[in-house]
Amino acid sequence: MNGRTVDISAPKLRTILASLLLQPGEAVPVETLIDRLWDTTPPLRARAALQTYTARLRGILGGDGLVRTRAGGYAIELPPGSSDIQEFDTLLATARSAITRGDRQSGLEALREAARLWHGPILFNVESATLHREAVPGLLERCMEASERRFELELALGNHRIILEELRALTGAHPIREGMRAQLMRALYRSGRQAEALQVYRDTRAVLQAELGLDPGFELRSVQQEILHGRDGPAEPDPGSYAVLCQLPPSLSDFVGRVDEAAHLEGRLTRADAVPIVVVSGVAGVGKSTLAVRVAHRLRPQFSDGQLYVNLEGAGPAPRDPAEVLGEFLDALGGERSVLPQGLEARAAAFRSRVADRRVLILLDDAVDAEQVTPLLPGTPGTAVLVTSRGALSELPGAHQRRLQPFAVEEGVGLLGRIIGGRRIAAERRVAEEIVDLCGRLPLAVRIAGARLQPQPTLPLSALADRLRDNTRRLDELSIGRLGVRSRLELAYAGLAPHVQVALRRIGLMPPGAFAAWTLGVLCDGSDGERLAEHLVASGLLESVGADPTGEARYRPHDLTALFARELAGREDADLTRAAFERLAEHARTSVRDTALAFGVPVLRPGVTARGLNRELSAKRLFDRWAG
Repeated sequence: MNGRTVDISAPKLRTILASLLLQPGEAVPVETLIDRLWDTTPPLRARAALQTYTARLRGILGGDGLVRTRAGGYAIELPPGSSDIQEFDTLLATARSAITRGDRQSGLEALREAARLWHGPILFNVESATLHREAVPGLLERCMEASERRFELELALGNHRIILEELRALTGAHPIREGMRAQLMRALYRSGRQAEALQVYRDTRAVLQAELGLDPGFELRSVQQEILHGRDGPAEPDPGSYAVLCQLPPSLSDFVGRVDEAAHLEGRLTRADAVPIVVVSGVAGVGKSTLAVRVAHRLRPQFSDGQLYVNLEGAGPAPRDPAEVLGEFLDALGGERSVLPQGLEARAAAFRSRVADRRVLILLDDAVDAEQVTPLLPGTPGTAVLVTSRGALSELPGAHQRRLQPFAVEEGVGLLGRIIGGRRIAAERRVAEEIVDLCGRLPLAVRIAGARLQPQPTLPLSALADRLRDNTRRLDELSIGRLGVRSRLELAYAGLAPHVQVALRRIGLMPPGAFAAWTLGVLCDGSDGERLAEHLVASGLLESVGADPTGEARYRPHDLTALFARELAGREDADLTRAAFERLAEHARTSVRDTALAFGVPVLRPGVTARGLNRELSAKRLFDRWAG
């Protein structure tokens, strides 16, 4: 801590102190501390031992109330700027502010000061493997991003020679950071060492192909071409006329899984041909936005002119107006509100001009359709667009589609473990897997389940599993505070047209599993079932599962969507429900007779009377089965 030397030689005390200092003012759960203190199997009285260690730590720190007990954990209270992490964050904020107002030299000085706080490997004197696994990657990424921004400014201000050795050392330690490798190539080239710069490109390509099976991305290829053609690297944008900014929401620290999906998206977004447009679609709660934000943060070094973000609110009843969004983008990029162009087409043209030939990543979150997205697209290579939507937006020209599936059980258990601690998972592994399944393997639902369990470290996982097994209350259990699966589904439901809302309610009358589109049409008073199903697929409330042996298209709602649809059906007037079953029963009876007559087959099987057939296919029988 700044201004104070504290000798903490005991390894476990260092682990506790490091865990608290990493998130000052925030409670670190007891389970998390136990996992970090004992990487494998904790002792039987682990909680009591933790209390003893914490009391010793308080004594060493002077007993001045720095370490405090919070609900479910411990926190350290520090004045602003009392730790190197706090000072690092303050310096980064100072640098961003200076660069935005055009003072690059002051921004560079702040970034240099931040770099001086980084002394060797992070947490090198802390022995906890769990803490290193959970905390070090995120801290290292922040330090590396700050270094890359500092090198950008050094290059822009002509200081390429003084950063050469530092760039060599960092790229040697992190050989697949393409942005930093591109900076090394520029520094070498501007120092008159063209052959060495091109050798860096060849070495990087060999490493990427050997370790990841990938070719170099757009930025590295661009720098190679600039060097081959004798051109200097692109000039640093003038902050007075173009604001370099990052509007991305924070990336979740407990992100797990999605390794293949993230790599696929990164590869697509860094292609050099035209403007890469990638659409990530999937049902509500499947983690589209979380994955997109994660990928966008990882790609920041390759989109050094900024990252734009907007929530288009496509799942709700009032999606954002693209003209309004364009006005916000232009304003953020340094335009004057008073002179913004009027009208959608004029603003779209101004936006394309503003980002032309820049390296900008645009994240359009929760889009409703292609019509909303199209005006927000840039026009020149170097930019890239990442879109999330419940529907596939297949009508968006040139877009690459990626449908995101629910977690594998192992991924879901991994996320649950990050929230409640690996020891509880190990004690009730099969129950944890069942909880993930009962959550429909949706990351949102798993996260809520973890949030319900985390403050109650002694509560068996089986207690929550028992409640989740009850279909009538599962959506109630998958809610905490303002976060809930039902609320997400209600938002999507409110955004449907009235006749499509009816279709979702009718799905609640069907038995679990897949159904044919004609069934939905019959239940909806003879409407076009295929069209209704397509609307629900586009809204992320239904999945196409192919065709049955007769060639009929079949669809299936996600398990939690099916529970929600059943709730909606239960709120309807019973007469409307009986009428829907009457239509289905009549259709079934007619279809049986027509099919039998067409193929010359007797309508009645041996031992089955006409009265019995009609009774089995009666509306009352169907209604009673559903209601029961």
